[in-house]
Amino acid sequence: MESTIVAVSSATGAGARMIVRLTGPESLKLASGICEAPDEAAVVRRELRFDGLRVGGWVYRFVAPRSYTGQDLFEFHIPGNPILADGLVRSLVAAGARAAGPGEFTARALFTGKLDLSQAEGVAAVVSAQNRRQLRAARRLAGGELSRRLAPMTAALVHVLTLVEAGIDFADEGIVAISPADAHRELTALRGELRGLLESSERFDRIGGVPSIVLVGRPNAGKSTLLNALCGGQRAVVSSTAGTTRDVLSAQVLLNSGTVRLVDMAGIEAGRIDGGGGESAEDASGPAMIRIGRLMQKLAQQATAGAEVLVLVRDATDLREPIGLDRRPDVIVRTKTDLVGADVPGGDGTISVSAFAGWGLDRLRDRLDRAAFGEGATTAGDGALTLNARHRLAIESAGVALDRALVRVSGNESEWVAAELRVALDELGSVTGIISPDDILGRIFSTFCIGK
Repeated sequence: MESTIVAVSSATGAGARMIVRLTGPESLKLASGICEAPDEAAVVRRELRFDGLRVGGWVYRFVAPRSYTGQDLFEFHIPGNPILADGLVRSLVAAGARAAGPGEFTARALFTGKLDLSQAEGVAAVVSAQNRRQLRAARRLAGGELSRRLAPMTAALVHVLTLVEAGIDFADEGIVAISPADAHRELTALRGELRGLLESSERFDRIGGVPSIVLVGRPNAGKSTLLNALCGGQRAVVSSTAGTTRDVLSAQVLLNSGTVRLVDMAGIEAGRIDGGGGESAEDASGPAMIRIGRLMQKLAQQATAGAEVLVLVRDATDLREPIGLDRRPDVIVRTKTDLVGADVPGGDGTISVSAFAGWGLDRLRDRLDRAAFGEGATTAGDGALTLNARHRLAIESAGVALDRALVRVSGNESEWVAAELRVALDELGSVTGIISPDDILGRIFSTFCIGK
Protein backbone atom coordinates (compact mmCIF):
# COMPACT_ATOMS: atom_id res chain seq x y z
CA MET A 1 0.00 0.00 0.00
CA GLU A 2 2.95 2.36 0.52
CA SER A 3 4.38 1.78 -2.94
CA THR A 4 3.17 3.43 -6.13
CA ILE A 5 2.16 0.92 -8.81
CA VAL A 6 1.67 1.18 -12.56
CA ALA A 7 0.26 -1.09 -15.28
CA VAL A 8 -1.52 -1.12 -18.61
CA SER A 9 -5.20 -1.48 -17.72
CA SER A 10 -6.72 -1.68 -21.21
CA ALA A 11 -7.05 -4.79 -23.34
CA THR A 12 -3.93 -6.21 -24.95
CA GLY A 13 -3.28 -5.53 -28.61
CA ALA A 14 -3.67 -2.47 -30.78
CA GLY A 15 -6.75 -0.26 -30.50
CA ALA A 16 -7.98 3.32 -30.73
CA ARG A 17 -6.35 4.09 -27.37
CA MET A 18 -4.54 2.39 -24.54
CA ILE A 19 -4.78 3.20 -20.84
CA VAL A 20 -1.89 3.20 -18.38
CA ARG A 21 -2.96 3.42 -14.74
CA LEU A 22 -0.81 4.78 -11.89
CA THR A 23 -1.79 4.84 -8.21
CA GLY A 24 -0.14 5.29 -4.83
CA PRO A 25 1.38 8.00 -2.61
CA GLU A 26 3.95 9.13 -5.23
CA SER A 27 1.47 9.31 -8.12
CA LEU A 28 1.49 13.10 -8.48
CA LYS A 29 5.28 13.29 -8.30
CA LEU A 30 5.77 10.58 -10.94
CA ALA A 31 3.04 11.95 -13.22
CA SER A 32 4.62 15.40 -13.04
CA GLY A 33 7.84 13.87 -14.34
CA ILE A 34 6.26 13.04 -17.70
CA CYS A 35 3.73 15.85 -18.14
CA GLU A 36 2.20 18.96 -16.61
CA ALA A 37 0.03 17.08 -14.12
CA PRO A 38 -3.11 18.79 -12.81
CA ASP A 39 -3.10 19.72 -9.11
CA GLU A 40 -6.69 18.59 -8.58
CA ALA A 41 -9.19 16.14 -10.01
CA ALA A 42 -9.44 16.86 -13.73
CA VAL A 43 -9.36 15.51 -17.28
CA VAL A 44 -6.85 17.43 -19.39
CA ARG A 45 -5.09 17.15 -22.72
CA ARG A 46 -1.31 16.97 -22.24
CA GLU A 47 1.90 16.20 -24.09
CA LEU A 48 3.52 13.17 -22.44
CA ARG A 49 7.31 12.94 -22.49
CA PHE A 50 8.72 9.46 -22.02
CA ASP A 51 11.11 7.00 -23.60
CA GLY A 52 12.60 9.78 -25.75
CA LEU A 53 9.17 10.53 -27.28
CA ARG A 54 6.58 13.29 -27.11
CA VAL A 55 3.09 11.84 -27.34
CA GLY A 56 -0.23 13.65 -27.09
CA GLY A 57 -2.80 12.11 -24.78
CA TRP A 58 -5.43 12.65 -22.13
CA VAL A 59 -4.57 12.68 -18.42
CA TYR A 60 -7.24 11.75 -15.87
CA ARG A 61 -6.52 12.60 -12.25
CA PHE A 62 -8.55 11.17 -9.35
CA VAL A 63 -7.77 12.49 -5.88
CA ALA A 64 -7.87 10.25 -2.82
CA PRO A 65 -10.17 9.03 -1.42
CA ARG A 66 -12.47 9.63 -4.41
CA SER A 67 -10.80 7.17 -6.75
CA TYR A 68 -11.13 3.52 -7.65
CA THR A 69 -8.28 2.49 -5.36
CA GLY A 70 -8.98 5.05 -2.63
CA GLN A 71 -5.51 6.51 -3.31
CA ASP A 72 -4.35 9.24 -5.68
CA LEU A 73 -4.74 7.77 -9.15
CA PHE A 74 -3.78 8.83 -12.68
CA GLU A 75 -4.89 7.36 -15.98
CA PHE A 76 -2.96 8.17 -19.14
CA HIS A 77 -4.99 7.65 -22.31
CA ILE A 78 -2.58 7.44 -25.24
CA PRO A 79 -2.74 6.28 -28.89
CA GLY A 80 -3.45 2.57 -29.05
CA ASN A 81 0.02 1.23 -29.76
CA PRO A 82 1.24 -1.44 -27.29
CA ILE A 83 4.83 -0.26 -27.80
CA LEU A 84 3.90 3.23 -26.57
CA ALA A 85 2.11 1.83 -23.54
CA ASP A 86 5.05 -0.41 -22.68
CA GLY A 87 7.43 2.54 -23.00
CA LEU A 88 5.28 4.67 -20.68
CA VAL A 89 5.14 1.90 -18.06
CA ARG A 90 8.91 1.36 -18.23
CA SER A 91 9.54 5.09 -17.84
CA LEU A 92 7.32 5.30 -14.75
CA VAL A 93 8.99 2.21 -13.26
CA ALA A 94 12.41 3.75 -13.89
CA ALA A 95 11.20 6.89 -12.06
CA GLY A 96 10.27 4.91 -8.96
CA ALA A 97 6.96 3.14 -9.54
CA ARG A 98 6.54 -0.63 -9.25
CA ALA A 99 4.94 -2.81 -11.90
CA ALA A 100 1.57 -3.92 -10.50
CA GLY A 101 0.71 -7.57 -9.95
CA PRO A 102 -2.56 -9.27 -10.99
CA GLY A 103 -5.56 -7.61 -9.37
CA GLU A 104 -3.46 -5.20 -7.32
CA PHE A 105 -5.51 -2.11 -8.18
CA THR A 106 -8.71 -3.83 -7.06
CA ALA A 107 -6.94 -5.24 -4.00
CA ARG A 108 -6.12 -1.68 -2.97
CA ALA A 109 -9.77 -0.73 -3.46
CA LEU A 110 -10.61 -3.55 -1.03
CA PHE A 111 -8.02 -2.58 1.55
CA THR A 112 -9.06 1.09 1.50
CA GLY A 113 -12.73 0.17 1.93
CA LYS A 114 -13.85 1.20 -1.55
CA LEU A 115 -15.04 -2.35 -2.28
CA ASP A 116 -15.85 -5.40 -0.20
CA LEU A 117 -14.58 -8.84 -1.17
CA SER A 118 -17.67 -9.95 -3.08
CA GLN A 119 -17.60 -6.71 -5.09
CA ALA A 120 -13.93 -7.28 -5.90
CA GLU A 121 -14.82 -10.74 -7.19
CA GLY A 122 -17.53 -9.09 -9.26
CA VAL A 123 -14.88 -6.96 -10.97
CA ALA A 124 -12.99 -10.11 -11.94
CA ALA A 125 -16.23 -11.67 -13.15
CA VAL A 126 -17.01 -8.62 -15.32
CA VAL A 127 -13.59 -8.91 -16.97
CA SER A 128 -14.05 -12.62 -17.72
CA ALA A 129 -17.77 -12.60 -18.67
CA GLN A 130 -18.43 -14.50 -21.91
CA ASN A 131 -22.06 -13.58 -22.54
CA ARG A 132 -24.51 -10.81 -21.68
CA ARG A 133 -26.30 -12.80 -19.02
CA GLN A 134 -23.04 -13.52 -17.22
CA LEU A 135 -22.00 -9.88 -17.60
CA ARG A 136 -25.22 -8.64 -15.98
CA ALA A 137 -24.75 -11.06 -13.10
CA ALA A 138 -21.14 -9.95 -12.64
CA ARG A 139 -22.15 -6.29 -12.64
CA ARG A 140 -24.75 -6.94 -9.93
CA LEU A 141 -22.10 -8.63 -7.84
CA ALA A 142 -19.61 -5.79 -8.41
CA GLY A 143 -22.37 -3.33 -7.52
CA GLY A 144 -22.74 -4.86 -4.05
CA GLU A 145 -26.02 -6.76 -4.49
CA LEU A 146 -24.80 -9.81 -2.55
CA SER A 147 -23.48 -7.59 0.24
CA ARG A 148 -26.85 -5.85 0.51
CA ARG A 149 -28.68 -9.19 0.65
CA LEU A 150 -26.39 -10.57 3.36
CA ALA A 151 -26.25 -7.42 5.50
CA PRO A 152 -29.62 -7.88 7.29
CA MET A 153 -28.95 -11.59 7.82
CA THR A 154 -25.55 -10.83 9.32
CA ALA A 155 -27.09 -8.15 11.55
CA ALA A 156 -29.74 -10.62 12.77
CA LEU A 157 -27.05 -13.20 13.50
CA VAL A 158 -24.98 -10.66 15.45
CA HIS A 159 -28.09 -9.67 17.42
CA VAL A 160 -28.81 -13.24 18.52
CA LEU A 161 -25.15 -13.95 19.27
CA THR A 162 -24.90 -10.80 21.41
CA LEU A 163 -27.91 -11.82 23.47
CA VAL A 164 -26.71 -15.41 23.87
CA GLU A 165 -23.27 -14.25 25.04
CA ALA A 166 -24.87 -11.69 27.39
CA GLY A 167 -26.88 -14.51 28.93
CA ILE A 168 -23.68 -16.48 29.47
CA ASP A 169 -21.91 -13.50 31.07
CA PHE A 170 -24.77 -12.77 33.48
CA ALA A 171 -25.88 -16.35 34.14
CA ASP A 172 -24.85 -16.12 37.80
CA GLU A 173 -27.15 -13.13 38.28
CA GLY A 174 -30.17 -14.96 36.87
CA ILE A 175 -30.51 -12.64 33.86
CA VAL A 176 -31.95 -14.25 30.70
CA ALA A 177 -31.11 -12.01 27.72
CA ILE A 178 -32.93 -14.26 25.25
CA SER A 179 -35.02 -17.32 25.96
CA PRO A 180 -34.30 -20.63 24.20
CA ALA A 181 -37.69 -20.38 22.50
CA ASP A 182 -36.98 -16.88 21.14
CA ALA A 183 -33.48 -17.87 20.05
CA HIS A 184 -34.86 -20.94 18.29
CA ARG A 185 -37.50 -18.86 16.50
CA GLU A 186 -35.04 -16.21 15.31
CA LEU A 187 -32.41 -18.73 14.21
CA THR A 188 -35.02 -20.78 12.37
CA ALA A 189 -36.11 -17.67 10.47
CA LEU A 190 -32.50 -16.84 9.67
CA ARG A 191 -31.85 -20.39 8.48
CA GLY A 192 -34.82 -20.09 6.14
CA GLU A 193 -33.49 -16.83 4.71
CA LEU A 194 -30.11 -18.39 3.95
CA ARG A 195 -31.79 -21.38 2.33
CA GLY A 196 -33.99 -19.07 0.28
CA LEU A 197 -30.95 -17.08 -0.86
CA LEU A 198 -29.29 -20.23 -2.16
CA GLU A 199 -32.45 -21.55 -3.82
CA SER A 200 -33.23 -18.26 -5.57
CA SER A 201 -29.67 -17.69 -6.78
CA GLU A 202 -27.93 -19.16 -9.78
CA ARG A 203 -24.40 -20.47 -10.05
CA PHE A 204 -21.89 -18.55 -12.14
CA ASP A 205 -20.63 -21.78 -13.69
CA ARG A 206 -24.12 -22.55 -15.00
CA ILE A 207 -24.33 -19.34 -17.00
CA GLY A 208 -20.69 -19.29 -18.06
CA GLY A 209 -18.75 -21.15 -20.67
CA VAL A 210 -19.32 -21.19 -24.40
CA PRO A 211 -22.38 -23.11 -25.68
CA SER A 212 -21.67 -25.54 -28.51
CA ILE A 213 -23.83 -25.54 -31.66
CA VAL A 214 -23.33 -28.60 -33.88
CA LEU A 215 -24.20 -28.58 -37.60
CA VAL A 216 -25.32 -32.00 -38.80
CA GLY A 217 -26.58 -33.10 -42.21
CA ARG A 218 -25.89 -35.10 -45.36
CA PRO A 219 -22.61 -34.69 -47.24
CA ASN A 220 -22.58 -31.55 -49.40
CA ALA A 221 -25.59 -30.08 -47.57
CA GLY A 222 -23.75 -26.78 -47.19
CA LYS A 223 -22.62 -27.09 -43.58
CA SER A 224 -19.08 -25.86 -44.19
CA THR A 225 -20.27 -22.95 -46.33
CA LEU A 226 -22.72 -22.04 -43.58
CA LEU A 227 -19.96 -22.21 -40.94
CA ASN A 228 -17.80 -19.87 -43.00
CA ALA A 229 -20.67 -17.43 -43.52
CA LEU A 230 -21.55 -17.29 -39.82
CA CYS A 231 -17.97 -16.84 -38.60
CA GLY A 232 -17.13 -14.37 -41.36
CA GLY A 233 -14.09 -16.16 -42.73
CA GLN A 234 -12.73 -19.20 -44.51
CA ARG A 235 -12.69 -21.61 -41.55
CA ALA A 236 -13.71 -24.78 -43.40
CA VAL A 237 -12.70 -26.06 -46.85
CA VAL A 238 -15.67 -25.85 -49.23
CA SER A 239 -16.05 -28.06 -52.29
CA SER A 240 -18.89 -29.31 -54.49
CA THR A 241 -17.55 -32.81 -53.92
CA ALA A 242 -19.52 -34.60 -51.21
CA GLY A 243 -17.58 -35.74 -48.16
CA THR A 244 -14.98 -32.96 -48.20
CA THR A 245 -15.17 -32.52 -44.42
CA ARG A 246 -13.32 -35.44 -42.85
CA ASP A 247 -12.82 -33.93 -39.39
CA VAL A 248 -14.77 -32.09 -36.71
CA LEU A 249 -14.12 -28.38 -37.27
CA SER A 250 -15.11 -25.60 -34.89
CA ALA A 251 -15.04 -21.81 -34.76
CA GLN A 252 -15.97 -19.15 -32.19
CA VAL A 253 -18.91 -17.03 -33.37
CA LEU A 254 -20.20 -13.92 -31.59
CA LEU A 255 -24.01 -13.74 -31.40
CA ASN A 256 -26.16 -11.04 -29.79
CA SER A 257 -26.06 -12.56 -26.29
CA GLY A 258 -22.54 -13.99 -26.27
CA THR A 259 -20.01 -16.26 -27.91
CA VAL A 260 -20.83 -19.78 -29.11
CA ARG A 261 -18.70 -22.58 -30.49
CA LEU A 262 -19.99 -23.57 -33.93
CA VAL A 263 -19.07 -27.15 -34.89
CA ASP A 264 -19.08 -28.60 -38.41
CA MET A 265 -18.70 -32.35 -38.67
CA ALA A 266 -18.52 -34.82 -41.52
CA GLY A 267 -21.70 -35.48 -43.46
CA ILE A 268 -24.03 -38.30 -42.38
CA GLU A 269 -25.74 -40.57 -44.87
CA ALA A 270 -28.26 -43.15 -43.63
CA GLY A 271 -26.92 -42.93 -40.07
CA ARG A 272 -23.20 -43.22 -40.94
CA ILE A 273 -20.31 -41.02 -42.03
CA ASP A 274 -20.28 -41.12 -45.79
CA GLY A 275 -17.00 -41.54 -47.64
CA GLY A 276 -18.23 -39.32 -50.44
CA GLY A 277 -20.75 -39.53 -53.26
CA GLY A 278 -22.74 -42.36 -51.67
CA GLU A 279 -20.07 -44.91 -52.55
CA SER A 280 -18.93 -47.08 -49.64
CA ALA A 281 -15.59 -46.33 -48.07
CA GLU A 282 -14.49 -49.93 -48.67
CA ASP A 283 -15.10 -49.74 -52.44
CA ALA A 284 -13.60 -46.27 -52.78
CA SER A 285 -10.46 -46.27 -50.70
CA GLY A 286 -9.83 -49.54 -48.95
CA PRO A 287 -9.28 -50.50 -45.28
CA ALA A 288 -7.52 -47.25 -44.28
CA MET A 289 -10.53 -45.14 -45.25
CA ILE A 290 -12.84 -47.60 -43.49
CA ARG A 291 -10.96 -46.93 -40.24
CA ILE A 292 -11.09 -43.18 -40.84
CA GLY A 293 -14.81 -43.38 -41.58
CA ARG A 294 -15.48 -45.30 -38.39
CA LEU A 295 -13.43 -42.81 -36.37
CA MET A 296 -15.33 -39.92 -37.93
CA GLN A 297 -18.64 -41.58 -37.12
CA LYS A 298 -17.56 -41.92 -33.49
CA LEU A 299 -16.45 -38.28 -33.35
CA ALA A 300 -19.70 -37.19 -34.96
CA GLN A 301 -21.73 -39.12 -32.40
CA GLN A 302 -19.75 -37.55 -29.55
CA ALA A 303 -20.19 -34.05 -30.98
CA THR A 304 -23.94 -34.59 -31.44
CA ALA A 305 -24.40 -36.00 -27.94
CA GLY A 306 -22.49 -33.12 -26.32
CA ALA A 307 -24.16 -30.31 -28.29
CA GLU A 308 -26.16 -27.75 -26.38
CA VAL A 309 -27.83 -26.91 -29.71
CA LEU A 310 -28.23 -29.37 -32.59
CA VAL A 311 -28.81 -27.86 -36.05
CA LEU A 312 -30.04 -30.06 -38.90
CA VAL A 313 -28.78 -28.67 -42.22
CA ARG A 314 -30.79 -29.63 -45.32
CA ASP A 315 -29.99 -28.93 -48.96
CA ALA A 316 -33.00 -27.15 -50.54
CA THR A 317 -32.29 -29.00 -53.81
CA ASP A 318 -32.27 -32.42 -52.10
CA LEU A 319 -35.81 -33.82 -52.06
CA ARG A 320 -35.00 -36.94 -50.04
CA GLU A 321 -36.38 -37.47 -46.55
CA PRO A 322 -34.30 -35.94 -43.74
CA ILE A 323 -31.67 -38.13 -42.13
CA GLY A 324 -32.62 -39.82 -38.87
CA LEU A 325 -31.03 -38.50 -35.67
CA ASP A 326 -30.90 -39.86 -32.14
CA ARG A 327 -32.36 -36.58 -30.84
CA ARG A 328 -34.69 -33.97 -32.19
CA PRO A 329 -32.83 -31.03 -33.75
CA ASP A 330 -33.24 -27.65 -32.06
CA VAL A 331 -33.03 -25.76 -35.36
CA ILE A 332 -33.60 -26.85 -38.97
CA VAL A 333 -31.89 -24.92 -41.76
CA ARG A 334 -32.55 -25.15 -45.52
CA THR A 335 -29.43 -24.12 -47.43
CA LYS A 336 -28.78 -23.19 -51.10
CA THR A 337 -32.20 -21.53 -51.37
CA ASP A 338 -30.84 -19.23 -54.09
CA LEU A 339 -30.84 -22.29 -56.37
CA VAL A 340 -34.59 -22.75 -55.94
CA GLY A 341 -35.46 -19.05 -55.76
CA ALA A 342 -36.85 -19.11 -52.22
CA ASP A 343 -36.04 -16.69 -49.42
CA VAL A 344 -38.90 -17.40 -47.04
CA PRO A 345 -39.05 -19.16 -43.63
CA GLY A 346 -40.43 -22.66 -43.81
CA GLY A 347 -43.93 -23.25 -42.45
CA ASP A 348 -42.52 -25.76 -39.96
CA GLY A 349 -40.20 -23.18 -38.42
CA THR A 350 -37.33 -24.05 -40.75
CA ILE A 351 -34.93 -21.20 -41.48
CA SER A 352 -34.21 -20.80 -45.20
CA VAL A 353 -30.78 -19.38 -46.01
CA SER A 354 -28.38 -18.83 -48.84
CA ALA A 355 -24.81 -18.30 -47.72
CA PHE A 356 -23.95 -17.40 -51.33
CA ALA A 357 -26.63 -14.69 -51.67
CA GLY A 358 -26.69 -13.70 -48.01
CA TRP A 359 -30.34 -14.61 -47.52
CA GLY A 360 -31.66 -15.49 -44.09
CA LEU A 361 -28.39 -15.31 -42.18
CA ASP A 362 -29.67 -12.64 -39.75
CA ARG A 363 -32.77 -14.74 -39.05
CA LEU A 364 -30.55 -17.75 -38.43
CA ARG A 365 -28.29 -15.82 -36.07
CA ASP A 366 -31.32 -14.72 -34.04
CA ARG A 367 -32.65 -18.28 -33.88
CA LEU A 368 -29.27 -19.69 -32.83
CA ASP A 369 -28.97 -16.96 -30.18
CA ARG A 370 -32.34 -17.90 -28.67
CA ALA A 371 -31.52 -21.60 -28.83
CA ALA A 372 -28.12 -21.17 -27.15
CA PHE A 373 -28.98 -18.55 -24.52
CA GLY A 374 -32.76 -18.85 -24.12
CA GLU A 375 -35.73 -16.72 -25.11
CA GLY A 376 -35.23 -13.10 -24.09
CA ALA A 377 -31.60 -13.81 -23.22
CA THR A 378 -30.66 -10.16 -23.50
CA THR A 379 -33.15 -9.06 -20.82
CA ALA A 380 -34.14 -12.12 -18.78
CA GLY A 381 -32.94 -12.63 -15.25
CA ASP A 382 -32.03 -9.01 -14.56
CA GLY A 383 -33.13 -9.29 -10.92
CA ALA A 384 -31.60 -12.69 -10.15
CA LEU A 385 -28.54 -12.98 -7.96
CA THR A 386 -25.66 -15.15 -9.13
CA LEU A 387 -23.14 -16.74 -6.77
CA ASN A 388 -19.75 -18.27 -7.41
CA ALA A 389 -18.62 -21.52 -5.82
CA ARG A 390 -16.89 -19.77 -2.89
CA HIS A 391 -20.02 -17.79 -2.02
CA ARG A 392 -22.22 -20.87 -2.09
CA LEU A 393 -19.83 -22.91 0.03
CA ALA A 394 -19.60 -20.16 2.67
CA ILE A 395 -23.39 -19.66 2.82
CA GLU A 396 -24.01 -23.40 2.95
CA SER A 397 -21.44 -23.76 5.75
CA ALA A 398 -23.13 -20.94 7.67
CA GLY A 399 -26.42 -22.78 7.31
CA VAL A 400 -24.93 -26.01 8.62
CA ALA A 401 -23.54 -24.14 11.63
CA LEU A 402 -27.01 -22.71 12.29
CA ASP A 403 -28.47 -26.21 12.12
CA ARG A 404 -26.03 -27.32 14.82
CA ALA A 405 -26.85 -24.20 16.87
CA LEU A 406 -30.58 -25.00 16.69
CA VAL A 407 -29.91 -28.45 18.13
CA ARG A 408 -27.88 -26.91 20.96
CA VAL A 409 -30.58 -24.30 21.65
CA SER A 410 -33.08 -27.07 22.25
CA GLY A 411 -30.67 -28.58 24.76
CA ASN A 412 -30.14 -25.21 26.46
CA GLU A 413 -26.38 -25.33 25.83
CA SER A 414 -25.61 -21.61 25.51
CA GLU A 415 -21.82 -21.92 25.19
CA TRP A 416 -22.15 -24.34 22.29
CA VAL A 417 -24.84 -22.15 20.68
CA ALA A 418 -22.51 -19.13 20.86
CA ALA A 419 -19.65 -21.14 19.36
CA GLU A 420 -21.78 -22.30 16.40
CA LEU A 421 -23.13 -18.79 15.81
CA ARG A 422 -19.59 -17.48 15.66
CA VAL A 423 -18.78 -20.11 13.03
CA ALA A 424 -21.81 -19.01 11.00
CA LEU A 425 -20.82 -15.36 11.40
CA ASP A 426 -17.27 -16.09 10.26
CA GLU A 427 -18.59 -17.90 7.17
CA LEU A 428 -20.88 -15.02 6.18
CA GLY A 429 -18.10 -12.55 6.93
CA SER A 430 -15.78 -14.38 4.57
CA VAL A 431 -18.15 -13.67 1.64
CA THR A 432 -17.80 -9.92 1.90
CA GLY A 433 -14.30 -9.86 3.39
CA ILE A 434 -15.24 -8.73 6.88
CA ILE A 435 -13.29 -11.81 7.88
CA SER A 436 -10.85 -12.69 5.09
CA PRO A 437 -8.06 -15.24 5.52
CA ASP A 438 -4.96 -14.36 3.52
CA ASP A 439 -5.12 -17.57 1.49
CA ILE A 440 -8.62 -16.68 0.25
CA LEU A 441 -7.47 -13.21 -0.79
CA GLY A 442 -4.44 -14.62 -2.58
CA ARG A 443 -6.51 -17.07 -4.61
CA ILE A 444 -9.05 -14.43 -5.62
CA PHE A 445 -6.65 -11.71 -6.76
CA SER A 446 -4.37 -14.13 -8.59
CA THR A 447 -7.21 -14.57 -11.15
CA PHE A 448 -7.19 -10.88 -12.14
CA CYS A 449 -5.55 -9.26 -15.13
CA ILE A 450 -2.60 -6.93 -14.66
CA GLY A 451 -3.88 -3.35 -14.36
CA LYS A 452 -7.18 -4.30 -12.75
